Amino acid sequence: NAEGTISQCACGGKAEGVGDHVCKNLIWLPWEKTDTLPTTAGNYYLTAPVTTKVVYIYQSNQQFRLDLHGQTVTVKAGERGFRLTDTASGTELSITDSVGGGQIRPEQQSSISAHGSVIWLQNASGNPMTLNIYAGVIDGGNIPNSGNGMINLPANSICNIYGGTVKNGKSVNGGNVYTAGTVKMYGGSIENGTATTGGGNIAISATGHWYLHGGTVSGGTGIPNWGGNVLLQGNMTMSAGHITNGKINGDVDLRANICLNGSGTLHMSGGTIDGQVCSFNSDNTRVNLSGKAVIWNPDGKNHLSVFEAGK
Repeated sequence: NAEGTISQCACGGKAEGVGDHVCKNLIWLPWEKTDTLPTTAGNYYLTAPVTTKVVYIYQSNQQFRLDLHGQTVTVKAGERGFRLTDTASGTELSITDSVGGGQIRPEQQSSISAHGSVIWLQNASGNPMTLNIYAGVIDGGNIPNSGNGMINLPANSICNIYGGTVKNGKSVNGGNVYTAGTVKMYGGSIENGTATTGGGNIAISATGHWYLHGGTVSGGTGIPNWGGNVLLQGNMTMSAGHITNGKINGDVDLRANICLNGSGTLHMSGGTIDGQVCSFNSDNTRVNLSGKAVIWNPDGKNHLSVFEAGK
């Protein structure tokens, strides 16, 4: 290998055979600048902390892979972190951390007026784009975002979450993640997000579909009838994983885990939800359970289920 390069798979060997991921060794180049991140395709690992303005990615059909390598990326006040523009059709952004301790976080500030305050896949033209999260921490720092989602995923986008932690986002809808596209979560955690409206951790719009195959969603805070952990207006298919400790106005509330709104539908064959699935429209036909399930309705009103697989 050339001096300073390393050879490794983006997942560090931890996601072999998971979902569509196929492990392969890639050559990673050292990134030594401390005031910007790469904007041309390639595989890069950080050698020092970076403080940066928004990182625009314009190229189409390319692979951008960033290994935090134990370092911290700080996004300057008032700026987004990564922004894949309309022209980046077919492009993939991958975040990993081969060493441990690496994170992406915004600089301390009062607020930011934008969707996707840390990562925004901007595709108003409907261009397909992909975000892969293998490892590392994406920390919103509880900084208010007047848009939707610390990570914002429009229609036709795909996000694969194999590991890592997404936490402390604060937005209108989907404190940590707002999606109108497709998310496949196999591991990692999404935690402690806050929404001023719905889905403290996650908001899934009418065109969105979240596949929960593993990992944990916990500690999200929302408002009554709009979901502490998850606001579901599209589809969620859950075969494994854990949704727990949803909060309403800061207090753990059994009604706070998932709120179905509009045409939101939950398909659940495994995993656990600690608490109720709240239906804003009192419509239990949009909760589809298979396997062994326990359903309970403690107050006879708008709250449909508590379901724990295996019981």
